[in-house]
Amino acid sequence: MIAQWQTHSLAVSIYLILSISVSSATYLVGIGKADITGPVADVNLMGYAQPQQTARGLHTRLYARAFIFAQADDPRSRFVFVNLDACMASQLVTLHAVAGIQERLGSELYRTDNIAISGTHTHASPAGFLQYVLYSVTSLGFVRQSFDALVEGVVRAVVDAHADLAPGYAYVAQGRVPPGTVAINRSPSAYAANPGGERALYADDTDTTLTLLRVDGPGGRPRGLIAWHAVHPTSLNGTNRLVSGDNKGAAEQAAEGWGRGRLAQWLRKQGADGASATVNSTSSDGHAQQQEWAVVGPGSAVGFVAAFAQGAVGDTSPNVQGPFCIDTGEPCDNPTSTCGGRSEMCHGRGPAWPDDMRSAWVVGSRQAEVAQALWGEALVEPLQGPIDSRHTYLDMAAGIEVPPGPNAPPNATGERVWWSSGPGRTCPAAMGWSFAAGTTDGPGAFDFTQGDTRGTNPFWRLVRNVISKPTPEQVACHAPKPVLLDTGSITWPYAWQPAVTEVTLARIGHLAIACLPGEPTTMSGRRVVRALTEAVGAAWGRAPRVAVAGLTNTYSSYITTAEEYGVQRYEGASTAYGPHTLAAYIQALTGLAADMVAGRPTPPTAVRPPDLLDKQLSLLPPVVLDAVPPGSHFGDVTEDVREQYAAGQVAAATFRSACPRNSLRTGATFLAVERWVPGGSASSANGAEPPPGSGGSSGSWVRVHGDDAWCTRFVWGRPHALSPLSSATVRWDIPADTQPGNYRLVHYGDRKLVTGGTAPFNGTSSPFQVVAPDSPYRSQPGSSSGSSQAGSSGSSASSGTMGAGASSGSGQGTEVSQDADGLWRQYDAAGKAHPWHRFAQRVSQGMRSGLSGFDRVVQKVKGWIDDLFRW
Repeated sequence: MIAQWQTHSLAVSIYLILSISVSSATYLVGIGKADITGPVADVNLMGYAQPQQTARGLHTRLYARAFIFAQADDPRSRFVFVNLDACMASQLVTLHAVAGIQERLGSELYRTDNIAISGTHTHASPAGFLQYVLYSVTSLGFVRQSFDALVEGVVRAVVDAHADLAPGYAYVAQGRVPPGTVAINRSPSAYAANPGGERALYADDTDTTLTLLRVDGPGGRPRGLIAWHAVHPTSLNGTNRLVSGDNKGAAEQAAEGWGRGRLAQWLRKQGADGASATVNSTSSDGHAQQQEWAVVGPGSAVGFVAAFAQGAVGDTSPNVQGPFCIDTGEPCDNPTSTCGGRSEMCHGRGPAWPDDMRSAWVVGSRQAEVAQALWGEALVEPLQGPIDSRHTYLDMAAGIEVPPGPNAPPNATGERVWWSSGPGRTCPAAMGWSFAAGTTDGPGAFDFTQGDTRGTNPFWRLVRNVISKPTPEQVACHAPKPVLLDTGSITWPYAWQPAVTEVTLARIGHLAIACLPGEPTTMSGRRVVRALTEAVGAAWGRAPRVAVAGLTNTYSSYITTAEEYGVQRYEGASTAYGPHTLAAYIQALTGLAADMVAGRPTPPTAVRPPDLLDKQLSLLPPVVLDAVPPGSHFGDVTEDVREQYAAGQVAAATFRSACPRNSLRTGATFLAVERWVPGGSASSANGAEPPPGSGGSSGSWVRVHGDDAWCTRFVWGRPHALSPLSSATVRWDIPADTQPGNYRLVHYGDRKLVTGGTAPFNGTSSPFQVVAPDSPYRSQPGSSSGSSQAGSSGSSASSGTMGAGASSGSGQGTEVSQDADGLWRQYDAAGKAHPWHRFAQRVSQGMRSGLSGFDRVVQKVKGWIDDLFRW
C-alpha cells in the first residue's frame, strides 16, 4: 500500500512538472479540509482547566485545514502548514499524524522538518489529546476519541491537499488590525517591564499585525488563505459547554463565506459549468458529508478554504472592554487582577458583553474583514523563490546555554546579543504560584494572585512539598519564579510536562514562518520577528515578511521575555523553562535561518521526544446504556417548534436522544435545518411529506444548515450523571436574510445497544413557517435576539442545555430545569420524578455533598496551618 502511494506521488509530481510548461505558476499548491470535532459530550473542554466545564453539545464543528506549498521546478521542496481548530498542537498528535501521512504518501516528500501543525487555541475544543499529565488532569486523563479525531483529521486533510496539488500563485500582505477592536493586553504591567526603548518601537502593547498568505489558481481563481493574527480565542468564557471554534472559527466561517462568493463570481466569468451553490439532503441516518453552500468547479476537490492561525497570543485577550469584578461591576485591581484580594471574581468583557457568542462573532468577523481588505491586488506582494523548511528538537530540561545579553558582560569572544537574556541556561520545567491564579479570561481558584514573586503561603508550600519539593538548584534556576509545581521532576504516572520541545522555520519566497511550541507574548513575538529579519537580511532579495505561528507541533505553555518573567503574572509563571526560555528559542530559530541563508543542511539532533501513548491513563467512564421512558422512542419530540417565526428569532425543538459519544458523526451532522422546496418528485427517503399550507404539492426537504453553521446549536444533556436518559435540543438562530418559507428541524443520533453496538435514529420537528422580520434585525450569525422563548441568550451557552426548546408546542413533552446545586431533574407529564431519577439524584447529591464537605475540611486545615505558622 505504501509503495502504491509513493508511486502515485511520483507520477503526480512528474505530471505537475510537465504542466509547468503551459503555466507560469510559481508554485504547486494543494488545500485540504477535514473534520476533527471529536466528542461533544462528557469530555472536558480544553483551555480553562475547569473540571466542571464538560461538553454538552456542539456550536460549530472543528476542522483541520491543510496547505501544501511546493516548488514548481522541484516538487520535492515543499512545506505543509496545518491549522487546527483545537486548543493547541500536541506532541503526541504530531508524532502520530506525521507517521500516518508518511504511511499514506511516503517519507520522501513529507517529513518532520517540513510539516507544521498549529492550533488556533480555541478554549472550546475537546480535551484529552496531549501526552503530559499537567495538560490532562482536568479531562480525567487521556481521551482516545479526542486524540484519534485529531490524528485522523490531520492525515485526511494532508492527503486531500496532496491530491489537490495544482499550479498556483502565493502572495503575502501585512496590515494593521485597529488597536483595541480585536485584542487588548491582559497583562499590561508585565509588558511595561520591557525596556522603554524597545517599547517605543511599537505603537501598541499588542501585535496588531495581520499577516495574510493568499493562494490563487491560474487565471486568478481564488483558492484560499492563511491569516496569522494574535488574539486569544476566549470570547466564550468558562461557563460555555458547547464545542466551538470561538472567534477564530468565526473568522474562518466569515472569510470562507466571502471567498466562496468570490469563487462563484470567478467561475461565472469563466463560464464554468461546475459553479454551484449546493445544498444537500441527507440519508435517514444523517451520514452525508456536509457541503452546505460549497462552491466548487472543474478540477477542484475543495472550495475556498480560510485558515485563521495563531500568532504571539500569550498576553492578549479578546475581551476588549477590559476586566471587571462580576460582583461589584467595578474594574479589577491592577496589577494583581483581583477583586477583594481574590482572582475568581475578575473577568474580562467582550465587545458584545454579556453575549459571549455574539462577542466571538464580532471579534472573528473583524479579523476576517482585515484579511479581506488585504486580499486586494494593490496590497499583496507576489511570493517567488525557493521553498525551504528547517526543524530542530531542543532538550530544554538539559539546560540550553544562551549567550550574554545587551546588559551583561561579554563572553570570552566579546559576544553580546541584543535578544538574549544570558548568560544563563534553560531549566527543567516548573510552574510558578501565579500559574494557579489564572487570567482575566479564566480566573483560577483559592487565594492565588497574579504577580506573586514570593510564594510564602505555608499551606500551599506544604502541598507543593508533598507533591514534589524542588531542589535548591531548581529554585535558583527559575528565580524569581517561586516554584509551585516542579513538573520537570515528577514522572508518576508519567511525565508532567515535555522535556524536549521543537521549533520550525519555513520559507515561501520572502515569507518566513516561525513556529514556536507554546504561547509567545506580544514582545516575545516581536523579538522573534526582529531577530529573524536581521538574520536573513537581504539574502532573499528583499526584507523578509515574518509570521509567528504559536502553539505549533508541541505545547509547552507560555514564552515570555525575561523582563516579563520577572513580574510573574500568569504568563511568566507559566513559562516552563525559566527566564531564558525565549532566548533559547530565538537562538535556535536564528540558527535555522543561518542554515537557510548559507544553503547548508541543518544537522539532525540526537534528542527525540518520547511517545507516551502506551502509558496514557483514562478515567473517563464509557457510555454504558441509552434509554427512553416506556412507550417512547429515540428521536421523539418532547418540545416542539411554534407554527411561525420571523427571521431574527430563535426556533428550537427538543428530542429524546442518546449520548453523542456513541458516534462522533465525523463529516456528518447531529442536526439539520431543512427547507421545503416545491416541485419535482417527492422522495420517501427524504421524508418528503408536504407541510401544512403547501396544498399537498410534491417537493422535497432540502438541507440549508448542518451543525457546522454558526447560527445552529446542538445542546445535549442528561437529567443527572447516572441517568441513561438524555435529551437534545436543536436550536436555530434564524438569520435576517433567511428566505421565507416552510422549514423543519431534524436531529440525528446513535444509541448504545445492550449488545454493545450502536444504532442510528433521527427525529423531526413539526414544519414551521419563517416570515420576513417586522423590523430591521442585526445581520449577525448566532445572535439570540428576537421574541422567541426558545433557547438561552447571554454569556452562558450551557444555560439552555436541556430547556432550549420553544415553550409552546403540542404533546406533553419533558420539562427540564436546573436547580441551585446544578443537578438536573427530569419530570414526566404529571410532574413526578421517575423512581430511577430520584435514586440517582440522591446518589449524585451525596457525592456532591461529600466533595463539598471535603472542601470545607481542606479550608479548615489550611486555616490551622496558616495560624500555626503565623504563631
